[in-house]
Amino acid sequence: MIKTAQKNTIYNIAFWAVFLCLAFTLSGCKDKAEEEGDVKLYPLQITHTQSPEQPPIEFMVERAVTPEEQEVGLMNRALMADDHGMIFVYAVPARPYFWMKNTLIPLDMLFINFDGVIVNIHKNAQPHDLTPIDSGSAVRAVLEINAGLSDKYGIQLGDKIVFNDYK
Repeated sequence: MIKTAQKNTIYNIAFWAVFLCLAFTLSGCKDKAEEEGDVKLYPLQITHTQSPEQPPIEFMVERAVTPEEQEVGLMNRALMADDHGMIFVYAVPARPYFWMKNTLIPLDMLFINFDGVIVNIHKNAQPHDLTPIDSGSAVRAVLEINAGLSDKYGIQLGDKIVFNDYK
């Protein structure tokens, strides 16, 4: 027969074991977005439609949804990781124009229609250039990535963006 003190010790051990298991499990459950500082990053993939055997290209992107977020974009940032980017999201079809005022890093801009298809690519937009960059048509989103990545990864018109966090 187990004494009362031993029973309490067993119950305490069991309680803490269950508590720790739950704590570790719940700490792994978070939003799809990852936090980096005070910035939320969302997973985005680009699939090659002409070469479906190639693995998708994976990025973690910030969203610019509000007019204020879109106005600032990637301005005044000295660098961006090669697997990061920023996606500008439009609730209704828009034909946006971009410029590089106060942008410190060269960028490739991928213009995405409402089917998630890349319909235009502007490569190597230069820092501080005030020349308007036209989307070419109404789009749902624009993805900005570091200049040269479109060529490095073979991103082409017709490739598909897989992104679940347009809202």
